[in-house]
Parts: sequence; structure tokens; C-alpha cells
Amino acid sequence: MEEKEKNFVVGVDVGGQTTKIGVVDTRGEVLTQSVIRTDTYGTDADAYITTLADAITKVVEAAGKVGEIRGVEGRFCYAMDADEMDSRLLVNALGGGALLDVGCYGLHFADWYLGHDVAHVSVEADFYHDTDCHTCVLLKYENGAVADLSAATLLKKPNEGYLYGTKGFARLSRFYAPEEIVLERGNGPERIAVPYTGNGFEEQIAHFCDCV
Repeated sequence: MEEKEKNFVVGVDVGGQTTKIGVVDTRGEVLTQSVIRTDTYGTDADAYITTLADAITKVVEAAGKVGEIRGVEGRFCYAMDADEMDSRLLVNALGGGALLDVGCYGLHFADWYLGHDVAHVSVEADFYHDTDCHTCVLLKYENGAVADLSAATLLKKPNEGYLYGTKGFARLSRFYAPEEIVLERGNGPERIAVPYTGNGFEEQIAHFCDCV
């Protein structure tokens, strides 16, 4: 008998002293939860986000989802229009390049879930004049995990991220600002809602403003 699709919700309550993370089902039953300190990070947003991502990963794994994450895939690519070919993003001297513009999102995505212990880096790129317009990065970690990342300014790809685990995988459309996480474990999709304000980038701006 085919198992019905299951829906789950991840809730994050950011307070002045603590941040609470929980996973609940459609009946409101808490499947797993965790708490991290908020007040110990001050204005160190990167450290806080890294800890928060790790905590979210752990509560999702604890809820019996994808198991240990051993692979990450992230693609943030777009193709500029013909009337944008004079953009600074295509001029190396002006800070252009796909890796600098949107590749940083994939690198952070991998860092959040696989950590900092990178053992080997492989990079291939296509160039428009002297500026990378399509860059692919392969990261091999000390523990054997692998991240496959790509960024582009003149090439369209599905803007998706994947977390590959020992029990299944998670797909995040627009991983840099997802509205939901779709989990696949061989018995149909399970969806975790992660709603955001605006288009997802406003929350990054708001957090930056809070820090400064």
C-alpha cells in the first residue's frame, strides 16, 4: 500500500537570549526540538547562522529524515539579458564574476552543513572576456563528504540545493531563500514549510541592520 505524503513544519523562534527550533507534524505534535543561545554571539552573524543551520540540521535528522549528511549540491545560476552585457558583473576589474556574485551562496550552503574542514578543492570555469561567467566548484572534506556547487551569470540552470544523507535527501528550490524543504526517503515526498518575508532576501537585510 502506498504511503500517503506527510507534511512537517520546522519552527524557529529567535529570542534575545535563546533560539528555539522544533519540528512538528500536521497535528501539531512536536517530533523533536532544540535550543541554542542567542545572546552569546553579539554581532557575529556568521557564527550565529552557522550554529543555527547546524541546529536545524540536527533536529531534522533527529526526526528521522535524511540521516547523516554526506553530500551537498547547490546551483545559483542566471543568464543576463542582451542589454545587460555592459554590466559590472561581467568586468573583472569592477568586482564582477559569477563566483563572487552568486557563487558565495553555494559556498556558504556547503559550509553550513558540511563544515570548514575542506581537504581538496577543484574548480573549472568558463569566461566572458576575463571574467568567470560559469564556475563549478567541487569540495572534498576531511571526513569524505563532497559538495558540488555551481554559479553562473550567462547560463541558466535550475536554482536548487540538495542535502544528501544516509537515509534520503532533501531538495530546496532556491536554496538561498527556500519556501519549503522537500524530503525524499523512498516512500513519497515529505514537505517542510519554511516561509519567509518578501522574497527571502529581506530577512538577510533585516538581520544585517539588527547587527549594525
